[in-house]
Amino acid sequence: MKTAFDEILSILSNPVNPVHSDIVAACGKPEFEDAQIDTLLNPVLIVEVLSDSTEGYDRGVKFLHYRTLSSLQDYLLVAKNECRIEHYARQVDHRWLLTEYQRPDETLILTSVGGELSLQAIYERDESPRLTRRPNALCASAQPGYAPCHPAGGSTPSSH
Repeated sequence: MKTAFDEILSILSNPVNPVHSDIVAACGKPEFEDAQIDTLLNPVLIVEVLSDSTEGYDRGVKFLHYRTLSSLQDYLLVAKNECRIEHYARQVDHRWLLTEYQRPDETLILTSVGGELSLQAIYERDESPRLTRRPNALCASAQPGYAPCHPAGGSTPSSH
């Protein structure tokens, strides 16, 4: 079963200095570094809400670390003060495809968690956005014996 972690977890992409993400989701059985259950080893989706103080780090060194995680399929950079999301999707041969979204009527397709998110829902400040499960969608990395992904929770750009 897909597990979404609303709290901030360390992501073990750099064993010397684990990094923290704003939202993270895993499909299948979550794997942790130890019994503390605070360092996730197999995220499929990582979301960072950009701020002036973290934007350079989130785009640079942090994403460089994240790309070493073989489980990671989708990386989202969500602008806090404008309607803009950058979606990096893992491709074959160590390539990442960037798709930019800037209109509220656009919808992100997240194959890693088998769902979609509208930008309008993300940037409305009345409630938390909800991931809509795509019909018959499974996690891209779903393991036999585990259920399809379910909606993930987390922070919204307005809550940062």
